[in-house]
Amino acid sequence: MKVAICDDSEQDIADLKEKLLKIIEGQIENCEIHVYTDVTKFLKEIHTISFDGIFLNIDMPQMTGIQAAQRVREALPDVGLVFVSSCESMVFEAIKTTPLRFIRKARLEEELEEAVTALLNRYHSLKNYYDFCVNGNTVRLKLSEIYYFESAKHYVKIKTLQEDYMVRAKMADLEQIFNEKGFVRVQSGYIVNLRHVDRVRYKDVLMNNGECISISRDRLEDLKLKHLEFIRRENNL
Repeated sequence: MKVAICDDSEQDIADLKEKLLKIIEGQIENCEIHVYTDVTKFLKEIHTISFDGIFLNIDMPQMTGIQAAQRVREALPDVGLVFVSSCESMVFEAIKTTPLRFIRKARLEEELEEAVTALLNRYHSLKNYYDFCVNGNTVRLKLSEIYYFESAKHYVKIKTLQEDYMVRAKMADLEQIFNEKGFVRVQSGYIVNLRHVDRVRYKDVLMNNGECISISRDRLEDLKLKHLEFIRRENNL
């Protein structure tokens, strides 16, 4: 999880970062916190760092936090945006940028924990989805609804519960992205979702939609092991 704090006050940044770390500790394995006193530098980096949460002051000298938030929304439309400000009168103006929460600096101690809980809930929810580019449009798919990825020359077919999608992608890239998300490559042309594997057999895998997908001999043992680990993890065994 990547979080940014942007505020022109170094002391306020330090206080917020310390409190954030205390609240987040034990709730999530890895959390990177990037801090910025320069809003211009912050706005440059949102194009290279995909932040999951942003804590943004409103009253800053170079531009207001609301102006910065409008730029943020263009680059990261789904980011969890939290205003942390002494400008309580700006709350209604801030709503236009659809923030997750508005925290008053005077009540940081009281209001931060609930805001972080909302941010973590949002983060875990979005982790269950992935955005694909389909014919120039972004399509958000729920991972649990994907059966498998199938290689189709320069494209990949995504088989889902509702319909199929064709995306321009490389199987090696998809394997790397989804390897930790419950997907396993069973042969050069297929990556299957373990959530929909009914049985792993000697030469093929039976999916719960009735389809059979052949397995490369050199991948069979790895698939059996990962399928068993997945079942144990899902059932808390």
